[in-house]
Amino acid sequence: MKKFCKNYLYYHFVADILAVVVFILAFSDALIIENEMEEFVGIRTAAIPWFVLAALAVYGVLILYRVLYLRTAGYMLTEGEIRVTRGVLFRKNSILEYRRMHAINKKQNIIQKLFGLAVLTVDSGSANTSGTAEILIYETEKEVDALLAVLKARKNGEVPAQEESEAPVDEVLTAKGGDLVFSSGKKMIYSLLNIVSAAFSMLVVCFFALVVYVCLIPLLYDLLAGGAFFVLVPALVIALIVLVGISVFTFIVSILQSFIGYYNFRIAKHGTDLEISYGLLTRHTNTFGYNRIQGVVVQQGLIQRIFGYATLRLEVIGYHEGGDEQNNSGSMIGMLLPLCHIREVESILEGILPAYVPEKKQTAAKRYFPFVSWSSLLIGAITALVALLTLSMMHLFSAPARALAIVRLLILLAFAITMAVHLFGAYLSYKNAGIAISEDRITVYGGGYQKRITTILRRSLIAIEDVTTPMRAKAGVYTLILHIRTNAETNEIKVGMLDIASAQKLKDLLPV
Repeated sequence: MKKFCKNYLYYHFVADILAVVVFILAFSDALIIENEMEEFVGIRTAAIPWFVLAALAVYGVLILYRVLYLRTAGYMLTEGEIRVTRGVLFRKNSILEYRRMHAINKKQNIIQKLFGLAVLTVDSGSANTSGTAEILIYETEKEVDALLAVLKARKNGEVPAQEESEAPVDEVLTAKGGDLVFSSGKKMIYSLLNIVSAAFSMLVVCFFALVVYVCLIPLLYDLLAGGAFFVLVPALVIALIVLVGISVFTFIVSILQSFIGYYNFRIAKHGTDLEISYGLLTRHTNTFGYNRIQGVVVQQGLIQRIFGYATLRLEVIGYHEGGDEQNNSGSMIGMLLPLCHIREVESILEGILPAYVPEKKQTAAKRYFPFVSWSSLLIGAITALVALLTLSMMHLFSAPARALAIVRLLILLAFAITMAVHLFGAYLSYKNAGIAISEDRITVYGGGYQKRITTILRRSLIAIEDVTTPMRAKAGVYTLILHIRTNAETNEIKVGMLDIASAQKLKDLLPV
């Protein structure tokens, strides 16, 4: 059995320093001396040697674990399967047959690249491994690339090429001038759309922060006397500054994401496999068979819809981006294309995944009222409860009339804005909702501010759940949940506001 690459240890010599820095920051308050007013007085110099020893001990334990992990971990390729052994306190022996491999992925962050290290993960698509990769190997970048080629060939029942000249050539689908090129121009558009969305969110946060500050400061001055006012108000101001700061940070990150996260974006076809790679600081190379794709999602945020753009995502069995031994939690939707014009969607999918081209909507939502009924009632109930408790407490403490008027105004304003946003979102959901059913595929339209067009094949459908309430059934409005074949934590697609004929047609799609 071949051992993992020693570069794993060299990489962690550097990476684990970050863990020690976190440890130092977490316990640095123990070195600070403060007086009764919580003012800085000095540093406990006598405790510094012990603090340094503790940090070195943490670093030593981490490195010791890495050494033991490296000594016990290894992998082996046999005629029919790949075997991996890893773990220190708890040994894990993983055996996966080549024919059962669903996704083969390579990941490499910028520090790993400096040490020539890469991570290879292989996933079987089992529901038991939906959170972590089943096979994980640390090797040199060159060795991981070679393993990728061998595993891809054996997964497809091919004989691995012995010479580099014999290796099959990938069909690069992002060739210059093609629709799938995520060029600098498209990255700029993608970034600008993200900037507009983030700027809008930031402006909303800043507006509410300003309203709260302007309205609450006079109110607090009337309600609180003396020191309490000068303690609470600075805390409120700091909270508002933090909110605005988070919004600004999100704004900046959205600018960098498209250029760093999707650096050198590439889609290639390798026989029956699709390979998607991208990233600068962390390079992702995700490979999976076409038969593992269970659905395609065309996603449009409100800003994208205004400018006519969309994002294409995949529902893939066993999809993993790879990584260290942490869980790959979250949705199993993989990125197909970060940005394209909505008019290009059909031609792009016809070139890559013709079976998943969305069909035109055949039905529409029957009624608007169900989209707002229960949610509006809930918003009203919460607002009434908050108003009752707040105004009761203010009356109990004999708050001034001006303060009561300001609070009433703020509650009404918050209720009006919330209801307006909710009603508009419900209207968008009502207009978007629909379904298209054909012999081999189902296309589900839905979403409010975030429009989603999900196309799945009939073979991916494993169950249909009828969640229609008796009152809606009486009114002839039906809601179904489609369960698709995927090992994600959530494998449901909700189809709402159907008439009885469309609901029955959908149920009839299940194999007998």
